[in-house]
Amino acid sequence: MAPWTRPAVALLALALAGSAAATPRIAIAPVKGDVRDQVGAQLVGALCGVRDCLQVAPIGGRPDLARARGLGAEGFFVGSIWRERGGRVLSLALFTTGTRPERTWVLPLGADGLLCGAQLEQLAAAMDAVLGVPPPLAATAPSRPAVLPALPRVPAPDRPPAPGPWFAVEAGVEPAHLSLRFPGGGTAPVGYAVDLPVAPRLRFELHPLRPAGGRAAGLALFADATWQPGIDLPAGANHHQADYLRLRGGLLWRLAVARWLGLLPALAWERESLVVHPSGGVRVPGLPDTRLTGGSIALGLEVPLGGPRLALLAGGRAAWWAGAGELAGGSSFFPGGSAFTLEAEAGAAVALAGPLSLRALVRYAATTWNLDVDPSGAYTARSALAESWGGRVMLRLEP
Repeated sequence: MAPWTRPAVALLALALAGSAAATPRIAIAPVKGDVRDQVGAQLVGALCGVRDCLQVAPIGGRPDLARARGLGAEGFFVGSIWRERGGRVLSLALFTTGTRPERTWVLPLGADGLLCGAQLEQLAAAMDAVLGVPPPLAATAPSRPAVLPALPRVPAPDRPPAPGPWFAVEAGVEPAHLSLRFPGGGTAPVGYAVDLPVAPRLRFELHPLRPAGGRAAGLALFADATWQPGIDLPAGANHHQADYLRLRGGLLWRLAVARWLGLLPALAWERESLVVHPSGGVRVPGLPDTRLTGGSIALGLEVPLGGPRLALLAGGRAAWWAGAGELAGGSSFFPGGSAFTLEAEAGAAVALAGPLSLRALVRYAATTWNLDVDPSGAYTARSALAESWGGRVMLRLEP
């Protein structure tokens, strides 16, 4: 080697070393739905050959962006696998400085459930472009090792920060069809059938134990209300106005029991009423107002469909009414009795932009009365059934 070439070689080596040192550090979360960690191993092999990589596990099912950035990661990959009509696909997102991904991919998997070499090369090139890494020189580009590198595992903190917001607000409408009838036969009071086309509904959730972390972070206080005034109720030649009100408040617990299932048990105290106002000072003869007060238990289900943007919703509720007037206990109707309600609902939630999501559900509820004997003999019916068919469309904000 000529003497003048030695300084040039040394300068070239220093330049290459400086370029390698400037390579951004990236973090890769375990791929959701990758049972055998095969696709995750492919990502590690393709993206971490010449880069400093970390594995940062999600906290509470969500990517811990703050922790990854605190460890010096300039890019954070979050991925999940789900099935579409054409087969299984990998949904991948690259986060950099914000809460929204800088780049996203939906990559079809092969028959073996893996990515092909061309997909991995394109992914690595796209990542370098996002992070501002220049392409390596062909003559000096280091070859990637054949053996997959072992990533340093970052231990989870003793008390990880609780995921999710401190509060949530929902607003929307709840159309419904209400009816009251006496299916057991015999002489009975007057029933009704009315529609609530656009009953407004509002819901609020507060999570006071978020700083505690763990399962306690899922506890929430909640309250919701549905109110529809001015319902038209024809009775013969007269038209009466009725007001509908339902209030509910209590304690909710959000539990992530698996990656694919969340449970939402709840305890609440409720009030529901349908009050018909007199028309010209005259009430509807034989029509009882509904005035229910009591406690309830409920269980909700949330099932994510592959990614975080879509989830199936379902739930059931049972209420026992401590006060079941005016039908049971009113001076003009039955001296007493008991009532309970069973309700079921199902629907879906779709993530929109940022903290906003849209929820749409259909529901059915049935309230059954067991009525005491009327000592006056005016009414001989011993049971009543109130039904509610409808649904709700809600816009949910979780800042």
